Amino acid sequence: MTKGQVAIGYDKGPYPSFARHVSEAQKSGLPGKTTALKRLKAGQSSAKNRSKACPSRLKRPSGLSCDEYPFASTQQGAYYGGGAGRTFSKCNIADKSYPVGAKGAKGYSACMIPQKENSAAGSDLSKFFKESRVLTGDPFYVQIL
Repeated sequence: MTKGQVAIGYDKGPYPSFARHVSEAQKSGLPGKTTALKRLKAGQSSAKNRSKACPSRLKRPSGLSCDEYPFASTQQGAYYGGGAGRTFSKCNIADKSYPVGAKGAKGYSACMIPQKENSAAGSDLSKFFKESRVLTGDPFYVQIL
Protein backbone atom coordinates (compact mmCIF):
# COMPACT_ATOMS: atom_id res chain seq x y z
CA MET A 1 0.00 0.00 0.00
CA THR A 2 1.09 3.52 -0.68
CA LYS A 3 0.10 6.86 0.81
CA GLY A 4 -3.54 7.70 0.23
CA GLN A 5 -4.68 4.08 -0.06
CA VAL A 6 -7.16 2.78 2.48
CA ALA A 7 -7.38 -0.60 4.17
CA ILE A 8 -9.74 -2.31 6.54
CA GLY A 9 -8.01 -4.26 9.28
CA TYR A 10 -9.54 -7.29 10.95
CA ASP A 11 -8.10 -8.46 14.26
CA LYS A 12 -7.79 -12.24 14.65
CA GLY A 13 -8.95 -12.01 18.27
CA PRO A 14 -12.64 -11.24 17.73
CA TYR A 15 -12.71 -12.81 14.26
CA PRO A 16 -10.65 -16.04 14.34
CA SER A 17 -12.63 -18.01 11.73
CA PHE A 18 -13.25 -15.01 9.48
CA ALA A 19 -9.57 -13.98 9.69
CA ARG A 20 -8.43 -17.52 8.88
CA HIS A 21 -10.71 -17.62 5.82
CA VAL A 22 -9.58 -14.24 4.46
CA SER A 23 -5.93 -15.06 5.15
CA GLU A 24 -6.18 -18.44 3.36
CA ALA A 25 -8.02 -16.82 0.45
CA GLN A 26 -5.34 -14.15 0.07
CA LYS A 27 -2.54 -16.74 0.35
CA SER A 28 -4.24 -18.69 -2.45
CA GLY A 29 -3.80 -15.68 -4.73
CA LEU A 30 -7.12 -13.86 -4.39
CA PRO A 31 -6.86 -10.05 -4.31
CA GLY A 32 -7.13 -7.70 -1.36
CA LYS A 33 -3.72 -7.89 0.29
CA THR A 34 -1.32 -6.62 -2.40
CA THR A 35 -3.83 -5.98 -5.18
CA ALA A 36 -6.75 -3.74 -4.27
CA LEU A 37 -10.36 -4.79 -4.19
CA LYS A 38 -12.81 -2.32 -5.70
CA ARG A 39 -16.21 -1.53 -4.29
CA LEU A 40 -19.13 -2.41 -6.56
CA LYS A 41 -20.25 0.20 -9.07
CA ALA A 42 -23.72 1.73 -8.96
CA GLY A 43 -26.23 -0.74 -10.38
CA GLN A 44 -24.21 -3.82 -9.49
CA SER A 45 -25.74 -6.21 -6.96
CA SER A 46 -23.92 -7.71 -3.99
CA ALA A 47 -26.69 -10.34 -3.87
CA LYS A 48 -25.47 -11.73 -7.23
CA ASN A 49 -21.94 -12.10 -5.86
CA ARG A 50 -23.20 -13.64 -2.62
CA SER A 51 -25.57 -16.15 -4.25
CA LYS A 52 -22.89 -17.38 -6.66
CA ALA A 53 -20.28 -17.85 -3.92
CA CYS A 54 -22.70 -19.23 -1.32
CA PRO A 55 -25.57 -20.91 -3.18
CA SER A 56 -28.40 -22.43 -1.17
CA ARG A 57 -27.24 -25.96 -2.09
CA LEU A 58 -24.25 -25.57 0.28
CA LYS A 59 -25.10 -27.23 3.58
CA ARG A 60 -24.86 -24.82 6.49
CA PRO A 61 -24.06 -26.56 9.77
CA SER A 62 -25.95 -25.28 12.80
CA GLY A 63 -24.65 -21.91 14.02
CA LEU A 64 -22.53 -21.35 10.90
CA SER A 65 -23.11 -19.19 7.84
CA CYS A 66 -21.43 -19.04 4.47
CA ASP A 67 -18.71 -16.41 4.20
CA GLU A 68 -17.50 -15.38 0.74
CA TYR A 69 -14.23 -13.79 -0.35
CA PRO A 70 -13.66 -11.49 -2.17
CA PHE A 71 -16.49 -9.71 -0.41
CA ALA A 72 -19.90 -9.61 -2.09
CA SER A 73 -19.66 -5.81 -2.10
CA THR A 74 -16.67 -5.85 -4.49
CA GLN A 75 -16.16 -5.97 -8.25
CA GLN A 76 -13.93 -9.02 -7.68
CA GLY A 77 -16.77 -10.94 -5.98
CA ALA A 78 -17.92 -14.32 -7.33
CA TYR A 79 -20.42 -13.12 -9.95
CA TYR A 80 -18.67 -10.01 -11.30
CA GLY A 81 -15.09 -11.17 -10.83
CA GLY A 82 -15.50 -14.53 -12.56
CA GLY A 83 -13.41 -17.61 -12.07
CA ALA A 84 -14.06 -20.79 -10.13
CA GLY A 85 -14.86 -21.37 -6.49
CA ARG A 86 -12.49 -22.79 -3.91
CA THR A 87 -12.45 -23.58 -0.23
CA PHE A 88 -9.97 -24.52 2.47
CA SER A 89 -9.58 -27.12 5.20
CA LYS A 90 -11.73 -26.42 8.27
CA CYS A 91 -14.35 -24.64 6.11
CA ASN A 92 -16.98 -27.40 6.30
CA ILE A 93 -17.74 -27.35 2.56
CA ALA A 94 -17.94 -30.78 0.93
CA ASP A 95 -19.23 -29.63 -2.49
CA LYS A 96 -16.87 -30.96 -5.19
CA SER A 97 -17.19 -27.74 -7.21
CA TYR A 98 -15.22 -26.01 -4.41
CA PRO A 99 -11.81 -27.69 -4.51
CA VAL A 100 -9.68 -27.42 -1.39
CA GLY A 101 -6.44 -25.54 -1.92
CA ALA A 102 -7.03 -24.17 -5.45
CA LYS A 103 -4.83 -21.21 -6.34
CA GLY A 104 -4.90 -18.18 -8.63
CA ALA A 105 -5.90 -14.53 -8.76
CA LYS A 106 -9.26 -15.23 -10.43
CA GLY A 107 -12.10 -16.86 -8.58
CA TYR A 108 -13.59 -16.79 -5.13
CA SER A 109 -13.71 -18.77 -1.92
CA ALA A 110 -16.42 -19.87 0.47
CA CYS A 111 -16.13 -20.99 4.07
CA MET A 112 -18.65 -21.78 6.79
CA ILE A 113 -17.89 -19.61 9.81
CA PRO A 114 -19.84 -18.68 12.97
CA GLN A 115 -22.87 -16.56 12.08
CA LYS A 116 -22.01 -13.92 14.71
CA GLU A 117 -18.48 -13.47 13.32
CA ASN A 118 -19.75 -13.21 9.76
CA SER A 119 -22.38 -10.61 10.66
CA ALA A 120 -19.96 -8.55 12.78
CA ALA A 121 -17.28 -8.58 10.06
CA GLY A 122 -19.86 -7.45 7.50
CA SER A 123 -21.01 -4.64 9.79
CA ASP A 124 -17.40 -3.53 10.23
CA LEU A 125 -16.97 -3.44 6.44
CA SER A 126 -20.07 -1.25 6.02
CA LYS A 127 -18.78 1.07 8.76
CA PHE A 128 -15.35 1.19 7.07
CA PHE A 129 -16.91 2.16 3.72
CA LYS A 130 -18.79 5.01 5.37
CA GLU A 131 -16.04 6.32 7.66
CA SER A 132 -13.27 6.04 5.04
CA ARG A 133 -15.52 7.36 2.27
CA VAL A 134 -14.96 4.32 0.06
CA LEU A 135 -17.40 5.10 -2.73
CA THR A 136 -18.60 3.00 -5.65
CA GLY A 137 -15.64 1.84 -7.73
CA ASP A 138 -13.06 2.95 -5.15
CA PRO A 139 -10.10 0.67 -4.32
CA PHE A 140 -9.31 -0.64 -0.85
CA TYR A 141 -7.23 -3.34 0.82
CA VAL A 142 -7.92 -5.96 3.49
CA GLN A 143 -5.42 -6.64 6.27
CA ILE A 144 -5.51 -9.38 8.87
CA LEU A 145 -3.92 -8.02 12.04
